[in-house]
Amino acid sequence: MKVVVALTGAKASVRRTALAVLACAAALGAAVAGVAVAGAAAAAAGSATVPVGIVAAIAALAGAALAALVAGCGLVLWQSYRVSHPPRVATGRTPAEVGLAHEEFTVRAGGVPIRGWRVPAAAAAAGKPVRGTVVLCHFLGGGKESLLRQITFLVGGGWDVVAFDFRNHGQSGHDPWWRFRLDDDLRAALDWVRPRAAGRPVALVGLSMGASAAALVAAGDPGVAALVLDSGPLVLSREYFSRLYGLTGLPRSRALRWLFMQSFLVGGGFRGLAGRVERALAGLAPRPALFIHGERDQVIPRANSDRLFREFAREPKEYWRVPYSHHLTNYALDPEQYAARVLGFLDRYLPVKGEMG
Repeated sequence: MKVVVALTGAKASVRRTALAVLACAAALGAAVAGVAVAGAAAAAAGSATVPVGIVAAIAALAGAALAALVAGCGLVLWQSYRVSHPPRVATGRTPAEVGLAHEEFTVRAGGVPIRGWRVPAAAAAAGKPVRGTVVLCHFLGGGKESLLRQITFLVGGGWDVVAFDFRNHGQSGHDPWWRFRLDDDLRAALDWVRPRAAGRPVALVGLSMGASAAALVAAGDPGVAALVLDSGPLVLSREYFSRLYGLTGLPRSRALRWLFMQSFLVGGGFRGLAGRVERALAGLAPRPALFIHGERDQVIPRANSDRLFREFAREPKEYWRVPYSHHLTNYALDPEQYAARVLGFLDRYLPVKGEMG
């Protein structure tokens, strides 16, 4: 997964930043301890019962504890920021690279500019009916450039395709916070798509992080006709962020691991996100949902989709468990079968007029 690679490669910079934070914290702690020692010494000067050395030692320990607390909080918050603001994909690739025409667009979500592409269906150029529009929602650390292969088979299958960059990704704008607001970006993109869909159905395809946003938006938007979820959504958040901590390069510390998890579960809103996703999928019917998950996914384990499919999703629903597949490798493992599964699902439930019955 992109985020795993990015974090692993960033461990050296994590250590450099850690040293800088620790140095600042040590300086702060030393300053506090010095002030405390001076104050304690002055106070003890008038007391014969409290040795100055003991007072100074207690003050020094208090300063060191404060320094450790500041260092730990600083490191965790900085690394939480890095996880939610991964290195941007900026290869300059466009649909033109694979021979596809496209138009670029920009919308705003809460003041953040969201940039995307609209790629017309190949059917339109051939004078054949366009089946509808598929909106693609990328994974953490990815972007619309990461989805050119999916764009290609969907366009070839008769679908207009819209792909965009979530905030803090690709060409979209910067948001300094890490609270989950990606569903706002998707809603803004859908507002742009709707008048251009010409009354034809609109489906969402979400990958990993994008699957969570897609599920949240689909249930509350009756204009979304179908939902495809690949390698997500994430609902077992506590387990995910506990594992993710091990990839950050931060010290092995239960306290720091707990603080890192809370920065996302509470600060990022992920504690409530799981319940929102579960309620969203429970309310999606009678619109169809297709779950796709790798049997060997260790980033967002298949247990997430198993739980959602079994306990919350209602008919009509389908589940493709991909043997031997890891996180986000479902397409790469067998592109032809992947395309056939997704296109077959869309064609079954969203047929062009005249194909029904």
